[in-house]
Amino acid sequence: MRKALALLFLGLVALGQEVVVYPGFAEVKEPVVLPPSTWVYLAGERLARIPQGSLRLLGVEEAERVYQGGAVLFRYRGEGQAVLRYLYTGLSGEVFYTLEGGPLSPMRLTAWARLRLEGEALEAKRLTLLAGEASLLEARAPQAALRALGEASPGSPFGLFRYELPGRKLLPGTTEIPFLQAAVAPERLLRYQAPFRTDRLLPVERGYRFPAPFPLAPGTLEVTEAGFFLGQAPMPPTPEGERTEVWLGRDL
Repeated sequence: MRKALALLFLGLVALGQEVVVYPGFAEVKEPVVLPPSTWVYLAGERLARIPQGSLRLLGVEEAERVYQGGAVLFRYRGEGQAVLRYLYTGLSGEVFYTLEGGPLSPMRLTAWARLRLEGEALEAKRLTLLAGEASLLEARAPQAALRALGEASPGSPFGLFRYELPGRKLLPGTTEIPFLQAAVAPERLLRYQAPFRTDRLLPVERGYRFPAPFPLAPGTLEVTEAGFFLGQAPMPPTPEGERTEVWLGRDL
């Protein structure tokens, strides 16, 4: 019986999972084909990273869940196709950017996803990154997810930026994926933020201003011009088409 259940579990992984990655956790949905009344989910070590209360079967009426070691016994009314859904604190993601080019040629802005996975690999048939500022409480991802929903701004999913990434097998460790790219023509800026002074040389900051070619979630921007590294700066959240400004530090 246990061998049959293990083979069933492996078959489910092969079908592919829908994975939505948040700044501090992920939501995973696995397709399952359920026998009548009772089914055992062999989660293994993954269960330690699944917050209690987030594991559920969608598509049947649950009657009971029993946690035993690395397995979960489900009792329910119904059978057939369903979805096993849970939150997973072993996977998190964020967005960062690179801006590269030369002084006489258009610069190229690239958005990257940085995904961190602990534990075993995940096969993501569909992979979505929801990036932005979402405060998460350690080991309490379900409450954090509800908090992000409650603080959502109108017109944006969960108050975050949504990016669809290519489906892939995620391996343990850190994976960085470029997923959006566009040419931009930044306007070079200088600013002085200090009390009035009469010095011959004033401490000014250098920066860039350009329209967002796609929605820009908060993240770190690294700038390279003509092959030289110019610095890093925080990218402010910016809707597509609006102007954004980044400041790289003191101009010499």
